[in-house]
Amino acid sequence: MRLRDNLAQLLSQARPGGPWVLDSKGTCITRPFKFPNFRKAWDFMNAVALQCKLKQHHPEWSNSYSKVIISWTTHDVGGLSEKDIELAIICDKLAKVHQEVREVKPKAKEGVDEAKPQATISDSLARAGFL
Repeated sequence: MRLRDNLAQLLSQARPGGPWVLDSKGTCITRPFKFPNFRKAWDFMNAVALQCKLKQHHPEWSNSYSKVIISWTTHDVGGLSEKDIELAIICDKLAKVHQEVREVKPKAKEGVDEAKPQATISDSLARAGFL
């Protein structure tokens, strides 16, 4: 129950289209991060790496200049664990410390109603069996 509640809280903080996204199988969460420059991105990754060492858990991630993409899943359980959610929350906090740049979302295309997302967070949680 705690995992479901924590996952729901993490995803509810995200608006449709961002920042943490649950995959279609409900086994992985992914989030892109953008920083002012490579140094800030690398410092962020080092801070996350320290937390990973302390928690004995690692992400799948990539870095390209000022962008970092992090995915959390637990292969041993074939899906999400408490550690994934805990470390995702830590990533959010560390991103603020390392001056994450939140990109301005471009205007919606004509005929697209952003108030009606294609799939809601609740839909994603339900498909993943959390609701």
